[in-house]
Amino acid sequence: MAVPRWRKLVDHIQSVPEGVHETNLPGIGYHNRTQFGKQFGEDGQSRCVMFNWDMYADVTPEHLVPKTNVEGMLPMSKTVLLSQVKPGAHNDSVLVVQKALAAAVGLDSSSGPGVFGRLTQDAYARWQRHLGFSGAQADGIPGEVSLKKLGDRFGFKVGPDGHQPPGGRVVSPVPKHHVTYPFGVKNPRYKAGYHTGDDYAAPDETPVVAVRNGTVRWSNDNGGAYGRWIGLQADNGRVYVYCHLSHRGADVGQSVKAGQRIGKVGRTGDVTGPHLHFEDHPAGPFVYAQCRKPSW
Repeated sequence: MAVPRWRKLVDHIQSVPEGVHETNLPGIGYHNRTQFGKQFGEDGQSRCVMFNWDMYADVTPEHLVPKTNVEGMLPMSKTVLLSQVKPGAHNDSVLVVQKALAAAVGLDSSSGPGVFGRLTQDAYARWQRHLGFSGAQADGIPGEVSLKKLGDRFGFKVGPDGHQPPGGRVVSPVPKHHVTYPFGVKNPRYKAGYHTGDDYAAPDETPVVAVRNGTVRWSNDNGGAYGRWIGLQADNGRVYVYCHLSHRGADVGQSVKAGQRIGKVGRTGDVTGPHLHFEDHPAGPFVYAQCRKPSW
């Protein structure tokens, strides 16, 4: 059976040793630089594999196998777990994301393949800014929206979280209750101009739980408009803020597990009725409106 042209093209690309440069030299050969050079090059130094495109000038998209991801050269069936892509992690999910970031925004992960370190976090922040995020929403820590967009472009899926915390996967910070007033709704009565968290309307004294394993950063009655509140420093590097509580069930410095009860729904602070106002912040001191749509 004849070898299809798309296969010859891919085989040729993979056969050229990494770092080899083929240039357009009169009388020797006509060799074109591909767009990979723009994606991988840094400060004028190309880090791409060069190949003779003219050898396959008659290859059209119709000759490519369906769903072959040429841009990222990543396997289409690869699944990435959001919980595994976080600072300090070392696993296959991080490796897939690094390869995608290398193609999307430029990342040299050769010093730590599969390790989510500072270079990877900086590259992910560039990807978030590329998507239009800014401030706390471009902190380099993957969220579900940005990770799915990266996967859509470079051929991996963001699958069910198979690496669940010891307490089990938490669907809601208020068990059996869902979001009734979402993050991002524009409202001039808020100083930020929009709603800075997700609200979960529920009766007074309804239990609220930790969404991930972590340590309580603060737990007091001094939240001002937020009333009685708790800040949870989670194991993914984020700080989750629980507001308007009627009761606080966790103390500063206490370690908690996902699903563990840490308080109860109330109406303390500036509210119109009992609910949990739940925010998602980056690590560091609490700064109003320095947050993103809650994800864990």
